[in-house]
Amino acid sequence: ESNDSDIQKFSPEVHADWPVYDAEKILNEKADLIAFVTVKDIRDKEKTEIDDDLNATIATLTVDNVVLGDSYSKEIELDQAIDPVVKGEKYLLFLAKRGDYYYIVDGNSKVKEVNGKYQVEIKGLEGNYLQTEFSNKVKDSISKN
Repeated sequence: ESNDSDIQKFSPEVHADWPVYDAEKILNEKADLIAFVTVKDIRDKEKTEIDDDLNATIATLTVDNVVLGDSYSKEIELDQAIDPVVKGEKYLLFLAKRGDYYYIVDGNSKVKEVNGKYQVEIKGLEGNYLQTEFSNKVKDSISKN
């Protein structure tokens, strides 16, 4: 008889020990920066810091377009361990800043660009968007609050 728990291990939902927030919570509380980025470079994180994941890497991101928040720099650094971004790829990221680094806000906060569009799964912002469409959608939902 087949065992469901084996299948579970490989499903990407499993790092749903990652919380998942709705749009309102992300936009109002969780995200310091929402931006379209291109991954410029990835390096291993120094292993000296105490609470380090062994496989943590730091991705240098070029900020192409800020949707919400302030990016004081054209390049930011993302601290990542699970399901990392890929060099050369473009993403829509929902980020929280802690110390020098940015972190992905939740399990839906990293959206890879596919054919110029971004498939967003965040509840309240679901859809398949071009960059400008998504920016407008966020501005609309903020002005409603």
